[in-house]
Amino acid sequence: VKIVSDRRKLLKYLKKEDNDRYYDVIKKLEIRDTISLVPPRAFLPAKAAIAAAQKTRQRQQTLLQAAKDQAAANKRSEAKAEARRKRQEELDRLDQEYRDKGGT
Repeated sequence: VKIVSDRRKLLKYLKKEDNDRYYDVIKKLEIRDTISLVPPRAFLPAKAAIAAAQKTRQRQQTLLQAAKDQAAANKRSEAKAEARRKRQEELDRLDQEYRDKGGT
């Protein structure tokens, strides 16, 4: 059991430090990739797990709201740019009419 535990620790270290070498070693040893670098949440106490889930949800909601805000800002910016473009086209048209009538 100790040998397996030591091998697991060494494989975990190798996966953190040199991912390519890790995959070469497990291929050569013909073992499965069972090393996870993400700590399991199953060992969290119930209150901590609930708090972690709430934090995750809050982060997701914050990111979603930020994306919505950015999309709205982009839409407003595009509307302003379109209004400026139309204004400029109207000014160009009026300027051209003035020149066609013999203005300077």
